[in-house]
Amino acid sequence: MDRSRVLGTRFALARGRGTILGILAGIIGTIELLVIRGIRHRAAGWSHFVMAVMLLAVAFINWLTRLEDPLAAIHGSGLYLSLLGAALVAVAGWLGGELVFEHNVGLGKDQNEDKADKHDGDEDQ
Repeated sequence: MDRSRVLGTRFALARGRGTILGILAGIIGTIELLVIRGIRHRAAGWSHFVMAVMLLAVAFINWLTRLEDPLAAIHGSGLYLSLLGAALVAVAGWLGGELVFEHNVGLGKDQNEDKADKHDGDEDQ
């Protein structure tokens, strides 16, 4: 087996591990979305959720297409799926940052200071 094929196989295995860990993170994120009221009441929370689920689907498909021949898949859909995955990571990360830095979700502050537990209409008063 030549060096490039070994490297391609290693990358495919790493991509698979990343997908599995992403699914685990998605389960935890789904529980948080459904349990924490401050996240449920934010459009950014639901948008982050949708982007993350789309990212997991793209990562899983990307991994599956590269299982048989990691190098051959790059020229077909592999590059497209990788670029789409990178774009989804950027958008999901931006939305997650908006939840934390703009709405203070998950910072563990005192309830009186946490803007995330207030409804959007209550902040204007």
